Amino acid sequence: MQTVRKYPCRMHSRSVVSSPRRKSVGRFTLESILGRGAQGEVWRAKSDDGDFVALKLFPLGFDEDRVNDLRRRVSREVTALKGVENAAIVKALEMGEDGDQLFVAYELIDGEDLHVALRAPMPPSTADCLSLLKGLAPGLDAIHSAGLLHRDLKPSNIVLRGRSWSAPVIVDFGYVKQVAASRLTMTGFAVGTSGYLAPEVSADPKNCSVASDQWSLAQVITEVLTVALAMNLTDFTTSEEMRTACEDDAPNASAILATAGHSQPTQRFSSVVAFADAFRAALIRDELIELSSEPATSVSDWSEEESLVAYFSRLGCQIAADKRPSGSLWIIGDFETLNAAANQLAPRGVALRFASGGGRATKYTSGWWTQSAK
Repeated sequence: MQTVRKYPCRMHSRSVVSSPRRKSVGRFTLESILGRGAQGEVWRAKSDDGDFVALKLFPLGFDEDRVNDLRRRVSREVTALKGVENAAIVKALEMGEDGDQLFVAYELIDGEDLHVALRAPMPPSTADCLSLLKGLAPGLDAIHSAGLLHRDLKPSNIVLRGRSWSAPVIVDFGYVKQVAASRLTMTGFAVGTSGYLAPEVSADPKNCSVASDQWSLAQVITEVLTVALAMNLTDFTTSEEMRTACEDDAPNASAILATAGHSQPTQRFSSVVAFADAFRAALIRDELIELSSEPATSVSDWSEEESLVAYFSRLGCQIAADKRPSGSLWIIGDFETLNAAANQLAPRGVALRFASGGGRATKYTSGWWTQSAK
């Protein structure tokens, strides 16, 4: 159960005060609003220890049943995020209540969302399109491996960290749910966003699955490829029209998008990582990217914002995805970190094994290696 930090109410009544009138919430000082949605507002805020966060505010209101439902839903989101560690997944830091506000503090990501980026003067390249998918797929796969469904993947829920197409972060998990629990979703009430909601979910919300998340991802990538091929998004009304328009310049990539966005869930790829691998190969066949144009992964790609476990797991997945026959990754670290990385790589079919000798492994340090699967 997620612990909720509660603060004494500073108001004299239960009237709901709009958040812009408040100077602070909990231990956070509100600075500027980042966005508004149906569920609440997101503010740039500063904690009492000087750290900046993205603070999401949920008005509690008067109806106790609705308040309790909100607490359960937000607690479920925070618990889910804390159980998945990946560079493409936003970190939930703290949950609490202050007077009329329920709040969650998330890591503050410096960048712009994909919806904005797709309409910027400088369009993405086809290589950027691939980088985006390769960044998102391991994150979404980590969610699925944890037994969770996102259920609302769309451009406005993806932020490009540092405005880099290779560093996407999924930032909104308001509709996250366990795979098993999705079968209990109330019939006739489908959550998600029109245009990014898989057809089987629109027909019956109980059909929500990892395959429906893949369908949503396919729609996102279709939009990016459309822009990368110098087409205007406003010229189309559906992602299917966009994909069809891309067929002349990218026939193989369009076919992959058609598979990931197939009307029948069973006809889609086995996982989002498999989708990403197939899309990469298709872009090469379409001569839209060159194999040699992709930069080799090196330790310089690591940022202190990413945990070592997530970094090692990401490198292992990249080696496996590239199918380098002699590729290997040496890791020198403590057993706790190495075991955690091994546990994250195992569900993806990548083995992380102990090196009993050779390389830099000695009796003083633990050395591990991973080799791509054939």
